Amino acid sequence: SYKMDSYSQPGVYELPEWCKGLKHIPKSRVKLAQLPTPIHKWALPGVANRFEVYIKRDDLTGSDLSGNKVRKLEFVFAEVLEKGYDSIITVGSYQSNHCRATAVAARQLGLESHLLLNGPADTKPESVPTSGNILLNRLVGANMYIAGYSKPLKDDKLFDGMIRQMTAIQTKLRAQGKNPYILEPGGANATGCRGYIEAFNEMIKQGVLDNIDDIVVCVGSSGTASGLAAANYLTGSKIKLHGIAISRSSERLYPKIDDDLSDLGLTDNDGHCINSRDLIEIVDGYVGEGYGKYTAEELALLKEISTTTGIILDTTFTLKTVKGMLCEMKTNPTRFKGHRILFIHTGGLFGNFDGKLDKTLLSTEETNRVQKLNDFVDL
Repeated sequence: SYKMDSYSQPGVYELPEWCKGLKHIPKSRVKLAQLPTPIHKWALPGVANRFEVYIKRDDLTGSDLSGNKVRKLEFVFAEVLEKGYDSIITVGSYQSNHCRATAVAARQLGLESHLLLNGPADTKPESVPTSGNILLNRLVGANMYIAGYSKPLKDDKLFDGMIRQMTAIQTKLRAQGKNPYILEPGGANATGCRGYIEAFNEMIKQGVLDNIDDIVVCVGSSGTASGLAAANYLTGSKIKLHGIAISRSSERLYPKIDDDLSDLGLTDNDGHCINSRDLIEIVDGYVGEGYGKYTAEELALLKEISTTTGIILDTTFTLKTVKGMLCEMKTNPTRFKGHRILFIHTGGLFGNFDGKLDKTLLSTEETNRVQKLNDFVDL
C-alpha cells in the first residue's frame, strides 16, 4: 500500500506471484491512478435478454488523469525516472487521450512533455483550439507539434512516419542538452502493458474469476488488450477475452499483440511463444467511418446510454466498443462463453468537450432541458 505522501513518487512494485516468469520485471511503480476502480452492474439499454452486463470503471482512475492510459503510465514513468530522463515524447491523434494523460503526468513529475499530434493536413498552430484534451495539454504547458497528416491513423505507413518524426524531435532535444524518452502510441510497449497485467490482478481481488464469463474491451494501440491477455493466460483464468477493433483490423492487431507478448516473455511450458489468437478474440466490423469518426446513429446511442444510465462514453473508443458488444450479443451470441459480461470503460471523457456533440445535444428534448425559471414556476 502507498502512504499519504507517496502520490507521484516511485514505490517498490510487488509483482503478483503468477507473473514472476516474465521478462523485464519492473522495480518500481509511480502512483498516479486512484485505484481500485469499481465494478458494478450496468443497466445498459439494448442488451439481449440472456445477458447481464457489468462495467469496470477505469474512467474513474482520476480526474485530469482519467482513463486506461494512467495505469500504463505508472510503469512507464517509473522507468523514465529510474533511468534519469528529463522529458518525454509521445504521439497520438489530434485529441489524443494518451497524449493528454502523458502531458499531465509529466508535469506532475516535473518533466517536460513533447506531443506529436496527428492533425488535419492544413492545420496552422494559431488555429489549434483550446478545447477537449488540447485544453489540458495547454494548461500543463505541453509542447505540441502538429504532424499535418491527411491519412487516418490505421495506415501503417503513418505509424512508421510518426516514429521517425519522434526520433527527429528526440535528436533536436538532445542537441539542446535534454535527455528525452520516446513513448510509443498509446503507451503500448512491454512496460506499459504491465498496467493491465496489474489491472487484472486488481479484478481478481474484486471477484471476477467467480462472477464473470467474458470481458469486452476496445483495441486501439493494443497495450490494454495485450496486458489483459497475458494476465488471463498466466492466471489460468477461464474468462473469455474479446477486443473490439476501433482503428486497425484484426489482421494488423494480432501481430502487434504477438510482439507485445513476446516482449513480455510470455511462453508456454515448452518455452514456445504464445499465439495471441489463442488468448483474445478480436472482433472486426465496428471501425465505422474510420478512426475518430462517428455517425449520427452512433451519437444517438451515446446520448441514449448517458441519459438512461449516467455512464458517459467517448466517440472514438468506448462508444464503438459498446455498439459492437451490443450487436454481437444480438447477432452472434454464441461467441460469448457465458451470460455475465464485463465491459471495461477505458475513459476518454475530455474528447467529448471539443464541440462535436453540440448539434446532437441541442436538437433533442432529453439533452436540451433548458428554460427560463419564470416560464416554469410563478414567482
